Amino acid sequence: MITFCFAFFYLTLSGNTRWSGRSMTLLDPTYAKKYIPIIASVSEHQPTAWSNYFFDLGYLILLMPAGYYFLLMEDVTYGKIFIAIYGVLATYFSCVMIRLMLTLAPAVCIIAGITLSEVFRKAGDSIREHMLDFDDWEDESEPVAPAIEPQPEPAANKKSDKKAVKQQQNEVEKRAASKKKRKSKLLPFDISMGMLCFTLLLMFNQIYHSTLLAAEAYSSPSIIMSHGSGDNRLIIDDYREAYYWLKQNTAQDARIMSWWDYGYQITGMANRTVLVDNNTWNTTHIATVGKALASTEEDGYNVARFMGADYMLVIFGGMTNFSGDDIAKFMWMIRIAGKLASPFCCRLFLTIFHTYSERIPADQRRALLQRLRGLSSRLRRQSSLARLSHV
Repeated sequence: MITFCFAFFYLTLSGNTRWSGRSMTLLDPTYAKKYIPIIASVSEHQPTAWSNYFFDLGYLILLMPAGYYFLLMEDVTYGKIFIAIYGVLATYFSCVMIRLMLTLAPAVCIIAGITLSEVFRKAGDSIREHMLDFDDWEDESEPVAPAIEPQPEPAANKKSDKKAVKQQQNEVEKRAASKKKRKSKLLPFDISMGMLCFTLLLMFNQIYHSTLLAAEAYSSPSIIMSHGSGDNRLIIDDYREAYYWLKQNTAQDARIMSWWDYGYQITGMANRTVLVDNNTWNTTHIATVGKALASTEEDGYNVARFMGADYMLVIFGGMTNFSGDDIAKFMWMIRIAGKLASPFCCRLFLTIFHTYSERIPADQRRALLQRLRGLSSRLRRQSSLARLSHV
C-alpha cells in the first residue's frame, strides 16, 4: 500500500500522469464549472438533490445512521471499519455527481442490512424469551447437582465441605446475576412485536417501491416519454419521429449539426453522420457548434457551412412544456463556447460583471438557436434560414 501511494504521488508530481477533469471535480465540485464547462453541463454530473436519495434508495437511507452505530460501536473489526469508510466516501461522491449514486447503492444495502439484522435479532430474542417460561427454561437448561445426604465425617473434612458449599452459593449468585442481566436487556413483549411488524412492513414497502421504480422510471427508453398511467397514458415519441424523418428524407451522406446530446441517437436510428456526438473528448469541436448556435444568423450560418453541415436538428419543447430542450441548454452552450472557442460570439450574453446572464434580453434573441426556436414555433415565418435545411 505504501509503495502504491509513493508511486502514485511520484507519477503525479513528475507529470507522467495527471488527474482528469472528472476526477478533479470529485475533489473540487466547482472545478468543472470554472475550467471545463462541458463536464459540468452533463446532467449526470450535476449535484444530487435530497429528493433523489429518497427516490432511488427509499427508506434504506434512513437506516444508515443506525447501521454506522452497529458498525463502529459494537464488536468493531477491520471488515466493519472498511464498510464504514466505504459508506462515507460513497456518500460524499454521490453528493458531488448524481451518476455516482451507483457507488452508494451497495453501501446503503449493506449498512441498512446490518441495521435490519440487529433489529430482528433484538426483537426476536425478546419475543422468544417472553413466550417461554424463563424460569423453567433456565432450570431445565442447567443441571442441578443432586442433594447429598449428610453423613458423619471426620473433622478434617469439615473445612473442605464449607469451601464446597461456599462455591455452590457463589455459582447460584452468578446464575441469578446473569439471569437478571439478561432480563434487563430484553425489550417488552408489545414493543418487540411492534418493532418486528414495523420492520417487516418497511421491507415490504421497500420491495414495492424498488419494483415500481424499476418498472416506471428506469425501464423506459430515453427517446420515448410518457405521461399518466393506465388508459390515460400519453406516449410522446417526437424524437423517434424526427430521426425517422431524417432517415427517410435526407441523403445517406448528409451531415447533421445538432448539440452533442443527440449524436449517438442520430447515428444509430437515422444512420446519418453527425458533427458532434456523445464522445465529448473533442471539446473544441463541440465548442464550435456552441459558437454557431450562440452567434447571429449570418455568423452561425457561415460556421455551419464551414463545418460541412447539411441539416440542423433543434429540439424545442415549448409547445409541450418539455424542460429538457435546447433552449434549456442554451446557457451551457454559451459557457462552453466562451471557454473553448472564440469568446467574441458570446459578448451579447455577458453582463457588466463579466458573468453569464440567465435572462434573455431582446438583443440576445438574435442568436441562431433563438431564431431557430422561433422558426420551429412559426413554421410559416420567412427567414434567411431558408438557405439552411431545418428539422
